[in-house]
Amino acid sequence: MSQPALKSVTITHKCLGNFFTSNVKKFPFKLKKFHIFAPGIQAYEWDENMREFLLHQASSLEDLSIYLYGETENFSTVLTQLPKLKTLSISVDFLPKESSFYCCMSPLESVTSLKLKGQFPSREIAKAFFVNFPNVTNLDLKLLRSSLWFPKFMKIIAATQKRLEVLAVTNLYKGTPSNLYFENLKSFSVNSIFKQEYFLNFVLSHRNLEDISVLDKHQKVKVKNIEDLFN
Repeated sequence: MSQPALKSVTITHKCLGNFFTSNVKKFPFKLKKFHIFAPGIQAYEWDENMREFLLHQASSLEDLSIYLYGETENFSTVLTQLPKLKTLSISVDFLPKESSFYCCMSPLESVTSLKLKGQFPSREIAKAFFVNFPNVTNLDLKLLRSSLWFPKFMKIIAATQKRLEVLAVTNLYKGTPSNLYFENLKSFSVNSIFKQEYFLNFVLSHRNLEDISVLDKHQKVKVKNIEDLFN
């Protein structure tokens, strides 16, 4: 009886070095899922080996998650060479900080699910990044930025993510535009409500919402009726 082919690999801080210092081209499997979580490791330390490995997996990889420190242009270039990639989870700090990079980047039309953590250095970079993901339907944002920046950032999301159906954010801050609208949004999740007014305005402007979740004491609470949030 033959052994099932390996389809998924998750690498943590402790084993990252050993994995990428080996000859990744001899890795015998074609993966669908590859996750790295090692926030204490600088990205440049494994940049070239990681690039080679991902290119080797390009014909099969559908789900990619990488959380490291530092910027690496080599890795970012590889993204455009993963034709089957559907789900991308990444630290924003891991991406190039020059808008010119994204202007020359080919759109990743296969990606439908995007999860971001960290912070964009500017609105220009954020916009340049998001225009390269035109088919995202599921967006999860864990962005660390000031509340003053958040409303402008959400305008960028609304302008570039026309297919969005599922949106998760940490909060809706003061100044969130009352006319902020996502035409196809069906599911909305928020970690906390800064002020009821902003949340209520957003929910009431999206009549097609089928699912609303609010983090209450570290547990997700499904909301069937808007009134339930304020009782």
